[in-house]
Amino acid sequence: MNLKDMMTKGLFALLAILFICAIIELVIAAVVYGSAYSREMFAPLENGSGMIVLMTSAIIVIICTGIGAFGAKKNMKIPLLIFAGLTLVNFILQIAGFSVAFNSVTNSESPVHMYNLLVKYNNNADAKRIWDDTQKELSCCGVISLLEWGNANAIPNSCKCTQGDPNCSSFFFNTYIYDVGCYSVMAWFVYHLTLGVAGLSVAMAILQLFACGISLKLAKSASGTSMKV
Repeated sequence: MNLKDMMTKGLFALLAILFICAIIELVIAAVVYGSAYSREMFAPLENGSGMIVLMTSAIIVIICTGIGAFGAKKNMKIPLLIFAGLTLVNFILQIAGFSVAFNSVTNSESPVHMYNLLVKYNNNADAKRIWDDTQKELSCCGVISLLEWGNANAIPNSCKCTQGDPNCSSFFFNTYIYDVGCYSVMAWFVYHLTLGVAGLSVAMAILQLFACGISLKLAKSASGTSMKV
């Protein structure tokens, strides 16, 4: 087996790995966006745009793997060069998506934003509506704890529940209250999965650089238009 054959097999292996990773990235980013950042509570956060960037990047990777595999199989220079060019552009997208997602998580952007809305609850109609909708939809109360609302009289009606409802076990002043904070409910999406998809994007960016380098090497010895049968 000569060097070119080894590089071709190596490129196919990288393309297969990238294709699988792109599917995983697309699914996770879509789940995170749909479950968390599409909600009005989290819509202003930069992570929403980060998930959109990563979903876009994953789709580009899926398309690129097909172009790269076609060029390598048929020994065609143009598809290999197109693959290399798109991969370099997509590398930038991957890094941009990772940066936004990682910075948002490390800066605790989600809970800080929730606390900022909580203190405006009694003075801002939008903040009140967003909190009431979130607490009813997610069966939760407060950011981390219902105690953040202060005394029993300050706890919103949207925190109150009926015995037997999900997360409904706290009993204060003859009233059942959701005993789980809203950030605690969403932490799996806005922290764990967000951090996970950010890490995956870095791994994919590195793999794309290797694939780009191999494709450029193969393009040098590939034909311009004719196909290798």
